[in-house]
Parts: sequence; structure tokens; C-alpha cells
Amino acid sequence: MIAMSDLFRVSLRQVVRQRGFGVILSIALGIMAFIALSVLGQEIRYKVGQDMVLMGGVNIIRVYMDDAQYPGQPRRDFSPRTVEALRKIPGVGMISENVRQGITFSLRASGERTLGVHFIGVDQYFAETYSLELVAGRMMSEEDVRGHRRICMLGREAATNLYGDPAQAVGKLLFLGKDVVEVVGVVTGVMLGEWNQGGFLPTTVMEDRNWGSGKITRLFVRAIGWEDVAPVVRQIPSV
Repeated sequence: MIAMSDLFRVSLRQVVRQRGFGVILSIALGIMAFIALSVLGQEIRYKVGQDMVLMGGVNIIRVYMDDAQYPGQPRRDFSPRTVEALRKIPGVGMISENVRQGITFSLRASGERTLGVHFIGVDQYFAETYSLELVAGRMMSEEDVRGHRRICMLGREAATNLYGDPAQAVGKLLFLGKDVVEVVGVVTGVMLGEWNQGGFLPTTVMEDRNWGSGKITRLFVRAIGWEDVAPVVRQIPSV
């Protein structure tokens, strides 16, 4: 059994070698997690695997269609039947569908400023898949997606840039082209990155208006644990 002092020493050594605080914390936690998981029992490994996204997202697999880089190649998307088949792969915890190519709208911010906000299409599983934290309001629901509701969530930075206080964003109406959508929630998370500066629309709303690619061209596949990632990746292409 590795002593906690040894785990701390290895993590601290990596901290000294890195510069950015966010990267430092992610790497340090990831190293400690991998070492600890190697000596823990199977039951504990399973439970810890549920929160691996907080340690750098090592169990999140991005699967996407990239036909655009091949001239003349038909543009393909993921069908519901394919997504259901992928969910049945042993080791897959959950899958979130995504309209990969988003769309940017100019929105009026406080102080008469105009801010470009990029929106992507997500489903009701995105928040759980990426372990998002709710800052204000509520998360996108299955009813929002199935009902093609004109609602959205904003990343915390986008809400702050637009309204100063993220809580003030909830209930606001945004004019996206000819459409008006209501902000129902503000979210953040370790894995969001630059998406913290953007917004999230239901996939069905993006598809209805042919925004972005207008199709489900990316999937976020969350493996149950880090040890399931390699087996799942090997099976995905055949499915």
C-alpha cells in the first residue's frame, strides 16, 4: 500500500513543474487518482470512476463525424439507433448527443456593449456527463429537448459578461436571429473550458433551424471508469 505522504510528494513534484494553477490542480489530482486507484478495491474504483471528470475528464470520449475535411464525402450524422447501440457497450456509463458545429450570435451586453456568444446544441445528458455545476436557475431537461423548447443555458463567464451577475441572467430573453429564447440556467464546470463563455441550446432547436451543422455529429461518451476507456474505444468504430 502506498502511503499518503508518497502520493502527496509525487503530486507536489508535478505541481512545481507546471505553471497554470488550473492545469496544476488537474494534473496533481489525476496523478493521485491513478496511483490510488491501482491499489484500491474494485468497488471503490467504480465509485471513484464516477467523478473522474473532475480530475481531467480521463473517462470522457469524444466521438465525432469529421467528413468536412474530405471533399466530396457525404456529411454523416449519428442516428438514434446507433446511439442506443453505443449505450449497450459494456463499460459505457452515459452518452450525450451534440451538434458539433455551433453558431455565434451578437448579443447586447450591459453598458451598451455587443458580445459575440457561441452556442452549441446539447441534450439533457450533457450536464451529468460533464459533471456541470449549476450556478443559477435550472439545468436543461428532457422535456426541453423533446418539446423543442426555445430555451438555453449560459456558461458562467458568458452570463457575467452579459449581465454582471450570473443570477440576473435567469429569465432573460435572448434574440438569436429571428428567434427569442429564454435563459433557464447558468452553468460552469472543470471540463467546460472556453464553453464557459458560450451558451447551450437543445439539440432539437439547433436541428429545426439548421444551425451549425444541423445534425448530431458529435457524441460525448462517458465510460464508467478509467479502466473502461480503452475497451470502449476499441468497440466504438465497429458499432
